[in-house]
Amino acid sequence: CTIDTCDPLTGCVHTPDDTACDDNNVCNGIETCDPIMGCMPGQPLDCDDGIACTIDTCDPLTGCVHTPDDTACDDNNVCNGVETCDPIMGCMPGQPLDCDDGVACTIDTCDPLTGCVHTPDDTACDDNNVCNGIETCDPVLGCVPGEPLDCDDGNACTEDWCDPQMGCMYALIDCDDRDACTFDWCDPS
Repeated sequence: CTIDTCDPLTGCVHTPDDTACDDNNVCNGIETCDPIMGCMPGQPLDCDDGIACTIDTCDPLTGCVHTPDDTACDDNNVCNGVETCDPIMGCMPGQPLDCDDGVACTIDTCDPLTGCVHTPDDTACDDNNVCNGIETCDPVLGCVPGEPLDCDDGNACTEDWCDPQMGCMYALIDCDDRDACTFDWCDPS
């Protein structure tokens, strides 16, 4: 790796030529020429950038490469969004899921593995009136009215009605005409 020449006054000259030692691999450092020892290895590059989520490698031509690895930032919780790796800042938080489905009767929660969960809550639709049936919660449509109670017992001798709290109520019709000379009764048909 020396350029050997002769100086007319001093004699032989051995000039180190570092380029003669270059192996074209920047990863293992810059090789130098020692006029006695010959080619000396360089100091290998330390490509550790201190960022836990980057994959640190070395390209022989360009040097250190720091490839972001988003999976290294994944906390296995889809509720808080998809974490990403910034090659300078490290792991960056994701955008949390907005699980509000806009349906008033669903309980909106988030499962860390599956994401948004919308659980129908029928009690949120209850209008406390048994006469119009049992209201239910549809996770898409919202509150759905119930089937109104049919309080007709098919008996003409009873008065039929619905009490919002008690439900169907029945009372016998009073057929007494207040005339002692008549026998009063009700024929159900």
